[in-house]
Amino acid sequence: MLSAWFTESPKRTMPEKPAKETRSKDIDFHEARRASKRQCQLAKRHLFSQ
Repeated sequence: MLSAWFTESPKRTMPEKPAKETRSKDIDFHEARRASKRQCQLAKRHLFSQ
């Protein structure tokens, strides 16, 4: 289901927006992914240390 969403072009699935806004949203998305990845690593480390 997710793969199908990613194969579609963003312009078709998302409403038209200024390039600057889209770019900042993209950065926010990547930041969130990076943060969640960091949280996962910290959680694993915490579990292993106990």
